[in-house]
Amino acid sequence: MEPLKKERFTAIFILIVVMLILLYIIPNYIETSGEYEVTGLSPAFFPVIAAIFMGLLSCLLLILTFIKKWSHFFNSEGEIWLSRSEEMKAGLACAIIVGYYFALKFTGFFIATPPVILGLFFLQGERKIVKSIIIALVVTISVYFLFNNLLNVQFPGGKLFK
Repeated sequence: MEPLKKERFTAIFILIVVMLILLYIIPNYIETSGEYEVTGLSPAFFPVIAAIFMGLLSCLLLILTFIKKWSHFFNSEGEIWLSRSEEMKAGLACAIIVGYYFALKFTGFFIATPPVILGLFFLQGERKIVKSIIIALVVTISVYFLFNNLLNVQFPGGKLFK
């Protein structure tokens, strides 16, 4: 498939995923009523913002693929868009993130997050395990501190420990 068509296909696919996230996943799986109305930001605030941002960027990409004067960015003759192994790594990264979404419900944030970060590091070729573990733990604790303590956003505790 030529690069321009791949870019269009990618933009349309991202738009479909964003619509699925905004119209189905967020309303059905993220609790936004009750105590969150009093404390400020609900757990759905950041996912909605991220999904809207992704949707806007994919719309921009789709528009740029139809404008002829920008098409030279996508028509690099002789270049391979992604190698087969890179496509497999991207697909596996998506599968890890989808698995993370479902694992959050059962194991909670602290148990699900470090293995996901380690898995993504491994996919990118990072082989220094101690460094990766330290970064995964620091990122997990930092994200928790930032969102829970400073922004007052509740994290899933997981059904496993209730």
